[in-house]
Amino acid sequence: AIRFIYIGRYEWKHKGLDLLFDAIKIQADLLRNNHCIFDLYGPDILGRMEQVKSLVQSRNIEDLVNLHYEVTGEEKKELLLSSDIFIQTSRYEGMPMALLEALSYGVPCLISEGTTLAVEVEKAKAGWNAGDTPESIACALERAIIEKSKWGEYSQEGRKYVSDCFSWDKVSENTISQYNRLITNT
Repeated sequence: AIRFIYIGRYEWKHKGLDLLFDAIKIQADLLRNNHCIFDLYGPDILGRMEQVKSLVQSRNIEDLVNLHYEVTGEEKKELLLSSDIFIQTSRYEGMPMALLEALSYGVPCLISEGTTLAVEVEKAKAGWNAGDTPESIACALERAIIEKSKWGEYSQEGRKYVSDCFSWDKVSENTISQYNRLITNT
């Protein structure tokens, strides 16, 4: 079985869950034949989980998508480590912390361009840039399955990418550099 995991809010429009579900519907036969499962975890705020459940049902993909309540701490870490691919198809993000967390654990990531890091993650060979449409996400799902032999490499490269670009030392160094640049240019 191939286990995709999403951890985030059930704000389906912002998080692009409708795009993901459309992509899953497009690739339903391939996903079923490869024993894929999509486990989604998030808080049920304002009844959003029921809305998401309805979106899943309307696409007839209940056998592929499981909705769960939010997870934190050690349980979240264990779920990430036991999954094959982290997925985030947001229409927009500021700084996608769940994505960075997944990469830091070595989980290859399939992400939309709206996450803001899709180009960089694909360039780092840590996952797949899924674009921003159901069709492009469906193609990325297929590529991820076909490229199963590369998951180990993507895992290592994801950890390296986070360490090289998002460690406290690196973030501090970049911040100081930007402040120095601003001071010098004024």
